[in-house]
Amino acid sequence: MPQERIFVGIDVAKDRLDVHVLDGEVCAVANSCTGRHQLAARLTALPGQVAAGLEASGGYETPVLQALATAGIAVWRLDAGRVRAFGRSMGAKAKLVLRPASGTGGTDAIDAAVIARCLKATIDTVPAWQPDPEIARLATLVRFRSRLAAKLAALKAR
Repeated sequence: MPQERIFVGIDVAKDRLDVHVLDGEVCAVANSCTGRHQLAARLTALPGQVAAGLEASGGYETPVLQALATAGIAVWRLDAGRVRAFGRSMGAKAKLVLRPASGTGGTDAIDAAVIARCLKATIDTVPAWQPDPEIARLATLVRFRSRLAAKLAALKAR
């Protein structure tokens, strides 16, 4: 009998990952190496086949995608506009809701829930994210070139 698929939405911020397991728990972890490993361990412990979705968020999502893929979790990078449109179609007011006074949850938790529901509804039309070694190699070369250009500018200023 095939395992039940568990849909997880992750709202990525610079320093925090808000996680919503559809029909399950809600939590937040630090967007750090340790936090990403904790999240991967938590998701692999779930009873079923995990499908995790993240919005593209200016590059902050890339380390999360890599950590989850390395842990063997199927992961999808969803277009932010598509998720926002999906949320509006469901009547979710994710970006418009004020944060609760307690400081927990708030719009990030709502966004994570919308991402999980969007993934569930569109999983058959969106390809899963796969790490591309050539892109990683190119990114390393670009970072190296940027450091060299900064050093050259500093030397010219002297």
